[in-house]
Amino acid sequence: MTLIEMADSKQRVLHALNHHQYFKLICGASFSDAEKVKALVQVYAHAEVDCIDIACEPPILKAVKEALGLLTNEVKPPLIMVSLDVDGDPHFRKVQVERSACVDCEACLPACPVDALIMDDAHRFQIVEARCYGCSRCIPLCPTEALSFKPVSQIPEQLDAILQDALVQAVELHTHQLDFASLQRLFEDLGHTFTDKWISLCFRPHEHTPETLASYLEGFEALCEKVNSYGVMLQIDGLPMQSNESHDISQTALAGVKALPEIWQTRFPITLSGGINTHTPTLLREQDSLRRVRGVGMGTLARKRVWHYLEDPSAFEKGVALAKDMVSCFRSL
Repeated sequence: MTLIEMADSKQRVLHALNHHQYFKLICGASFSDAEKVKALVQVYAHAEVDCIDIACEPPILKAVKEALGLLTNEVKPPLIMVSLDVDGDPHFRKVQVERSACVDCEACLPACPVDALIMDDAHRFQIVEARCYGCSRCIPLCPTEALSFKPVSQIPEQLDAILQDALVQAVELHTHQLDFASLQRLFEDLGHTFTDKWISLCFRPHEHTPETLASYLEGFEALCEKVNSYGVMLQIDGLPMQSNESHDISQTALAGVKALPEIWQTRFPITLSGGINTHTPTLLREQDSLRRVRGVGMGTLARKRVWHYLEDPSAFEKGVALAKDMVSCFRSL
């Protein structure tokens, strides 16, 4: 991407937010399958998404660069955003197996949306770690409790280098605890790389009191102003990594937002993630209290929609068509 194209991508996001049309593909904060990310970026760039959110890892950034390098001049490159962990957020984890407890029963395999759980040639259960993004669907299905989570730790030296790469024009800060001291430390360590970038704060308001939330957002705004960010948005995370196509899950994902009307007083653009599916646009239009939502970030279903078309070049156009159908649902919230 040229400097002009990168500037255009930042403006493109601003335009989409202002017109309630913002759509972000979430590749996954812990999803580190570089070949799949490369294919996803190509497909969804052709589907004209505004932003693509990736893991902050060197191989992933390299894959994104390769994907963008394959785009024709007619395809506008999306804004590239990287995800950062503030205080132990669930997006930064993967599943692990205790081999002595695993009975190779395959009960968990159908639940994985990214084929991270497999049986090897010896019919032994294995985890393709790069694909796992910690969604937790498999864990309740294990009859012997052999599955558990392990955290994914980000390497500070790698973060600094990636964030200073010219391609990275946005960051998403994931907070689980709303621990402001952790947020301050992150800005102290990496804030010099946030200048002139979009900054998105991803959090789950229904897990905290209104007072805690208001205080945290006030401090967050002050930190963003100090580093002279390009723009700030909030991503309200309903049911992280749990989306499916049911009407009920989309309703549940929005329930936490509707329960906290004070969020709407913020001057920042508000986007939604977690439990987003094709029912979400209708629900947003029906709920007057959610009229300030400017767009969505979609991960699980966006990946799943095109998953089986990613490795077959002859199926690329089919994958793009499916991706365009998904994105078009959200172009007028």
